[in-house]
Amino acid sequence: MLSIGRLATHPLRTTQMSLSSMDDYPLHQIADVIRHVATSDRNFYDRYYFNLHNCSEELFVVFGLGQYPTLGVQDAFLLVRHGDNHRVIRGSRRLGDRADITVGPMRIEVLEGLQKLRVIVEPNEFGIELDATWEGEHSPSSNRATISASRAACCLTPCASRKWDVGRAS
Repeated sequence: MLSIGRLATHPLRTTQMSLSSMDDYPLHQIADVIRHVATSDRNFYDRYYFNLHNCSEELFVVFGLGQYPTLGVQDAFLLVRHGDNHRVIRGSRRLGDRADITVGPMRIEVLEGLQKLRVIVEPNEFGIELDATWEGEHSPSSNRATISASRAACCLTPCASRKWDVGRAS
């Protein structure tokens, strides 16, 4: 392990855990590896959240997958309501390569950035499977970042930003 002052004492800042396949791309927003974010806020996350339903009220599906870099955790869930039946699958794992958006039998594949995603739930012990391709119907929208003012640091810090789109699953 590379030891650079007190950074090496943090359990998530080891050379083995830090580098990922995303570090080959020019995506860095701070002078650190992609795995590390520009905040120490333990509540920072990146998350996918999908609501899927047909035109009747018979079927409703909710899928979510989140990465919590400062906690070193990635988790996912799938909720299916069909008639009166309500089933949930949950999973969690240690966050390694942020490009690996898989938790247990659940994963997301980015087929076309900001336009087409594939949500997959592989065969599992709960008997619930899903293979849905989500396609955006409009250009995605986002809100301005919510800003938090810190008196102690005398600075403004973005603390929330969202992107959303309406789409169709097949």
